Amino acid sequence: MDYESFYEAVQPEEKNFKDKTAALTKASKAMIKALESGDYKTLKKTADTLNNTINDLQAAADAINAEIAGFDLHAYLQGSDFMDQVLAECEKQGIDVVQKETGKYEMFPYIVSTDAVNDNAVIDRKAVPTVRPSVFVDTVRTRQEKLNAMNFKAESFINELAAAYDSFIKKSGKSKDGYLGQNSVYKEMVPMARLRKEYDVQAFAYDIARLYPIRETTYTKDGRRVDFGPSKNIGSAIRILDENGTERYLGEIRFYK
Repeated sequence: MDYESFYEAVQPEEKNFKDKTAALTKASKAMIKALESGDYKTLKKTADTLNNTINDLQAAADAINAEIAGFDLHAYLQGSDFMDQVLAECEKQGIDVVQKETGKYEMFPYIVSTDAVNDNAVIDRKAVPTVRPSVFVDTVRTRQEKLNAMNFKAESFINELAAAYDSFIKKSGKSKDGYLGQNSVYKEMVPMARLRKEYDVQAFAYDIARLYPIRETTYTKDGRRVDFGPSKNIGSAIRILDENGTERYLGEIRFYK
């Protein structure tokens, strides 16, 4: 199934409906004018025209409803058609996207998928009111642009990150200055499940991605810098595109002087 084909099929019916709506408005105004002026013959004529136009409008509405009923939304979302068209739209617009698992894709920092049970397109586990691929991709791109426009307080973030790193080192007895898994640092940084709903792992990953290109020039209060290492488990790593557009998977973190 193809939403754009469905959209194109509805267009003639939509135009016909608009034309009939305009005709109904015109006939209604003519009838009211004749009623006010006492022109009974014109009133009778326009009343007949109005009745015929109403019937035409209903027929136009029925034609649109028939097109809508012929589009199987459940099958469209349950299968791969919708996501295939989303991927094609991403390629068309030059938007980076990668598959995370079956049916789930990352348009960093967002995870997009479908909910075939409730027939929804989903961005970060939240349903969005569109199943048109081009509009869906535009929605994600707009959100990405808003995030990029937000002020990133690198100094605050690196200090919060360092505090969580130090706390985990102390609790676990691991080597000072050694690499830790980023998920461990994230959970130490955001220990309560309630807070993780407000600042989830994707938001954390986005902040890591913004810190990465300035890691060499950003210091903690005690003069340390942060270093990111790869992970043996790509599934748990944070995927970013660096300042050169190179794909990198960051799985570990350490602070050093």
